[in-house]
Amino acid sequence: MIQLRIAAQNVIKHSLSTAVLVIIFAAAGFALYWSFGFCNFVIAVINDFSRDSYGDVAFLTEYAEAGRVRELLQFPAIEKVVCEREIAVLFDNPENSAMSVLVELTPENRSRLYRYIRPVAGRLPEKPDEILITNFKQEGVYKIGDRLFATTATPQKIINALEYTVVGIAKTTGFKAFGYGFMVTRESMDRLLNSSSQVNLVYLFLKDGFQKKQPVEELRGRVLHSFAANGILVKDSWTTLERNEKMSIFSLTVIGVRLIVLCILFALVGAVIAAAVWIYAFKRRREIWTYVSLGMKDRDIMVTFILEYWLIAAIGAALGGCLGYASSRLADAANIWLTFSYTVTTPLRAQLGWADSAVIGLFLLVTVFIWIQIPLRRIIRAVPFSY
Repeated sequence: MIQLRIAAQNVIKHSLSTAVLVIIFAAAGFALYWSFGFCNFVIAVINDFSRDSYGDVAFLTEYAEAGRVRELLQFPAIEKVVCEREIAVLFDNPENSAMSVLVELTPENRSRLYRYIRPVAGRLPEKPDEILITNFKQEGVYKIGDRLFATTATPQKIINALEYTVVGIAKTTGFKAFGYGFMVTRESMDRLLNSSSQVNLVYLFLKDGFQKKQPVEELRGRVLHSFAANGILVKDSWTTLERNEKMSIFSLTVIGVRLIVLCILFALVGAVIAAAVWIYAFKRRREIWTYVSLGMKDRDIMVTFILEYWLIAAIGAALGGCLGYASSRLADAANIWLTFSYTVTTPLRAQLGWADSAVIGLFLLVTVFIWIQIPLRRIIRAVPFSY
């Protein structure tokens, strides 16, 4: 307790050295906050991304009545059935023409997919004649304010066309339909297809305990059999587990980035701390030798200084964490996005939990403990000279 009190007094007394070390630890804390937080967020996006978009099991079918589809999906493992529409459309105006996918935005998927479909310019469509374009393959083709016609075939094989105004541009990824598809309201999709009941995308969200590979595959097989027996043609089917397995290497790479950052910061921060401690401890050698002359053991002196630098590290880490949190909120509010090839597109955001905070704190404490040993021991064990 006495050593802790002395350490706290020294933190205040040596304000200049404390300020310098706090800045060093704040920079380290800030870097660790972002390296851990952003990696966590990217991994969360990879893991949640398919389920948020398509549930646990997804089916792309020919057009079918939504009510009939729900009747066929009365399985105990299913928690929720989502029926939506995704169609191929020819977009055309006097200057540009392009084929793309059109996806409907519903009140349910707007909230579910908030992380992935926030516009980087403009806004989401709200009226039947408004459309959100994506920059995947379409960058520079259309811009906000452009008017264009969307032409497609209805479930009754009738060619239909509607005119739209571009009201927003979204960041995208080619990994999922919400990445490469243009987006309109549900009412607009109803008008374009001349139907509010025909759907061709079915997402199944499963109950806890059924989200494992074997139950998922068994359920998918049963649903495929049920659809086939009732004349519903399935064009494609996939599961979240399949897609996450494909992305597992990327997740491991992101985890590896955290380990690399820890190794780099251990050497970099440790060397800076050791140099700073040597400089300031040498200037405080009279204080150290006074402790020796008063009968304090080397171990007690070491503990006193370790506590002192641990207090400084805690202050710096807390400051760095606050700066990291504030910058993350600002980056999120500014809607800043990063793109890794066409694989992952994600907002610039840090997501840090208590476990990560504990790891960061422990890392800094261990780094301090290891790197201040040599300079402090050399000062303590040096032969005092007259002063």
